[in-house]
Amino acid sequence: MGDLTKAVEYFQRSLTEHRTPDILAKLRAAEKEKIQKDRDEYLDPGKAEEARVLGNDKFKTAEWPAAVEAYTEMIKRAPDDPRGYSNRAAALQKLLSFPDAVRDCDAALKLDPNFMRAHIRKAQSYFAMREYNKVLDCLNSATAVDKDNKNAREIEELSAKTMQVMYSAREGETEEQTMERIQKDPEVFHSLFD
Repeated sequence: MGDLTKAVEYFQRSLTEHRTPDILAKLRAAEKEKIQKDRDEYLDPGKAEEARVLGNDKFKTAEWPAAVEAYTEMIKRAPDDPRGYSNRAAALQKLLSFPDAVRDCDAALKLDPNFMRAHIRKAQSYFAMREYNKVLDCLNSATAVDKDNKNAREIEELSAKTMQVMYSAREGETEEQTMERIQKDPEVFHSLFD
């Protein structure tokens, strides 16, 4: 009859009297259907846009936890819009939650591989985490996607900044110190033996 709440309730009641695999399977199916129906009813592009605007306002006033909350609401209301993930990643960067920001950028890129802001924010997060090789990988991906070279200057600046940090850390090293540092780097060490 379409009343999944009552169906779940009555299936649960019947299981208290007599527990059969058939009724248990019907209960699980009704619960799954109810969860999916609730999720589908929650989707609303109009309210998602309102949440995005609210998140942008909170971000501009430096209320980053509130911005994260608003962007999370946007993601729940419109899970196929990569802007919600990318915007939440920007707010998470301000809260110094860089691994979460990288995950959000990955989610945005999964939805839209050409979403430039997500590429750049992911590179910025890796830079903050001092994972410079990953920064350069992200920037290479961003360059491949940037067909019109609209973001070339920003990509080049971050790339130059990354290279400067990488080389300044190695400045004045002897050859033995360089070899010791390379042996301690798990990425390099494992690539030698794979």
